[in-house]
Amino acid sequence: MNDLESKPMPLASAVQVVKWRANSTTGAMEPWPVATIEIDIAGKVTFKGDASKAYETLLRATRKAASRLVDQSIREAMHEAQQLKADSDL
Repeated sequence: MNDLESKPMPLASAVQVVKWRANSTTGAMEPWPVATIEIDIAGKVTFKGDASKAYETLLRATRKAASRLVDQSIREAMHEAQQLKADSDL
C-alpha cells in the first residue's frame, strides 16, 4: 500500500435508493438497489450506482440522513453535558 492510499474505514452511515420490480420468473415484487451513498467514519463519501435514475431521491434521502445524524450528535452532546453538570453538582 503506498502512502497515497487510505486504509479502509468502517461505514458510519449509508443511503440507498431501492426500486421495486417484478421477478422475471415468479412475478413477485422484489427490491432492486439503484444507487448507494456510503459515508465512512473518516467522512469519505462514496457513490455507487446509476445517478441518472436516483439523483433526486438520493439527494433528498442524503439530506434527511445528514440532518438526522446532526440531530443525533447534538442530542448526545447535550446528554453528555447534562451528565457532566450533574456530576459536578455532587
